[in-house]
Amino acid sequence: MKKTSTFLMLLISFLAPAQKQADYWYFGDQAGLNFSSGTPIAIIGGQTGTDVGPGGVQEGTSCISDSTGSLLFYTGGKVIWNKFHNSMPNGSGLFGGLSSTQSSIIIPHPGNIHKFFVFTSDEFQSYFTPPNKGYCYSIIDMCLDNEKGDVILGQKNIPLLDSATEKLAACYDYAAGNSYWVMGHKMFSTEFHAWHVTALGISDTV
Repeated sequence: MKKTSTFLMLLISFLAPAQKQADYWYFGDQAGLNFSSGTPIAIIGGQTGTDVGPGGVQEGTSCISDSTGSLLFYTGGKVIWNKFHNSMPNGSGLFGGLSSTQSSIIIPHPGNIHKFFVFTSDEFQSYFTPPNKGYCYSIIDMCLDNEKGDVILGQKNIPLLDSATEKLAACYDYAAGNSYWVMGHKMFSTEFHAWHVTALGISDTV
C-alpha cells in the first residue's frame, strides 16, 4: 500500500500539466490498468515481468502516454516496450534493477516533443557486486522505428551517479516552467542528488 501511495503521489506531482499521459499503467506480472474513462479498467497484453528470472518479482515500472491518452511506451527498468508490446530495437539492456522499488521514471524532453528521458535506478544487491550501475538515463526518440520509438544509439545508460538507493522522484518545475526536477539518493550516504531537466538537457548534479 505504501508503495502504491507513493506512486500515486509521484504521478500527481509529475503529470499535473498533462493528465492524459498517465492513462495507461503496466506493472507487476503482465498486469495493467487504463484510466482513460475515469474508472480504472483492467487491461491485458503488457510485458512487465516477462524479463524477470524464475522466482523473481517485477517491482518498479513506468509508463507514458501522449497528450490524448494513447500509449507510447513503458518499461520495468531493463527493457522498453513500445505501444504494440514489442521490445524497442535498442530498448533492452537498460541498467534499471528488476527488484528496484523505483527502477525507472519517464520524463518528456522539454525541448523536443518527440523525445523522452528514461531515468533508471539500480537495485540494492548490485552495490555489493561492482561495477555499480547507480543512476543512469537513456533518450528515446519516438520518430525512430517507423514512429514506434527507440533508444537513440549512443544515448543509452548514460551514468549520473555511481550508486543508487532504489528511489527516484520527479516533479514539474512550476517556477521555471517547461522543465522538471529528478531526485535520487546516494547509497550509504547523506547525499541527495537533483538533476534539472530542461530544453538544453540535464544539468550537473545539484
